[in-house]
Amino acid sequence: MGERIVNYRNITLQSMKSGDTIYIQKNESGCAYNYFCKFIEFKEGIVKAEIISYDKIYCKKGIHEIITARPNKCFLWGNDGTLTWNHCLWFDKKGGLEK
Repeated sequence: MGERIVNYRNITLQSMKSGDTIYIQKNESGCAYNYFCKFIEFKEGIVKAEIISYDKIYCKKGIHEIITARPNKCFLWGNDGTLTWNHCLWFDKKGGLEK
């Protein structure tokens, strides 16, 4: 994946639309993998998304594979004005951005 794509906007998971972009972090075999995904839905506390790209060549998931995650494993990349550089903006367990 190389450079992360800035996709920050002040949004909740409930208001995201199919096709919006989101990052999902999955922990597998002791390693954290970050997947850049197309959002599909947020239903019953679970985010469902399609992988567009990923940050490690040896990831266990493939492009276009559908993955699911809890909201607190999802984030946007960018700058919300609190820092001078881009950073991860994590969602909380209810689907809103953490303050």
